[in-house]
Amino acid sequence: MWKSYIFIALIITAVLFALGIVCILVWAGRRKKEARKRVLERSDEEKLKDFKTALTAVGFDYDMENDYVFSQKNPWQKKVGYSRFYDEAAGVMNMVIDCEPIPFFCHNRYWLIELWKGQYGMAAGAEIGIYMTEEGRRKPDFFDGTLYQCVDERDYMEMEFILYKDGEALLERQEKHWWLTAFKPGVFSEPEALHMECSIRFPDQEMRQAFVGGMEECGYLRSAIDVNGNQVSFLYAEPKNKQTILRLGHMTKRIQRQNRRNCRRYLRLTKKYIRTIDKVDYIRYRLPGLYRKLTAVGRLRMQVGIKNT
Repeated sequence: MWKSYIFIALIITAVLFALGIVCILVWAGRRKKEARKRVLERSDEEKLKDFKTALTAVGFDYDMENDYVFSQKNPWQKKVGYSRFYDEAAGVMNMVIDCEPIPFFCHNRYWLIELWKGQYGMAAGAEIGIYMTEEGRRKPDFFDGTLYQCVDERDYMEMEFILYKDGEALLERQEKHWWLTAFKPGVFSEPEALHMECSIRFPDQEMRQAFVGGMEECGYLRSAIDVNGNQVSFLYAEPKNKQTILRLGHMTKRIQRQNRRNCRRYLRLTKKYIRTIDKVDYIRYRLPGLYRKLTAVGRLRMQVGIKNT
């Protein structure tokens, strides 16, 4: 008799499991259909507004014409400055990036211009940041606690970079800024597959010379640095400085597997659409969790313990 009960219980379990699968498929199908309907019905203005609103919350914006996400001039990140600890914590936010801090001393202040390139969660991109401090060590160190301030508007500089992936131009940005950035949604890359052609125009000869000296101290050859007036141009490919603990560890591979998987999923789900605002809008309604990961590119590195979920 007990064998009959077990058999019946197995049949009921199988039926319930099958019903559950059917319900999930029906729910997913309806959500997919509803997402496509919304993308079709909504105007470009509505799509762009919602995407920009999500990015503004983390200090970023979107350039529809050139199809990249970029940092605002006065985001909330500007209030917290820069510390080496932020780079060390980047992996918590699924960022796998090469960091190149170039410190130098000029006008009685310690300056830091740092370059970044790599994978920022579900986007490949690059950054150039300008920071300063009245006190502290010349070279930012994870253990010394030096906190650099983001420079005021009077110290903004004309900066430009072209980011290449496997030898092909991926992103280009030029602006007078303190934090020049650009990120390409849905693109995956290993940091070593990226290189930047960088150009910075300094306010005077003294600062230009100090920066070039800082580059040489980091390991750049003088012959690889092009100086034209107060403008300094150079190639950032393989970083000269020691990289973060995580960047040198095995966890990088695990994070990159997740980033690659998320990018492929995004591209697969949105293959019907060409424009980013349509792709993003579809993901917004189809898979809100993936949408949050996509718009988390600009989250502050110091938010240790807050993952892109």
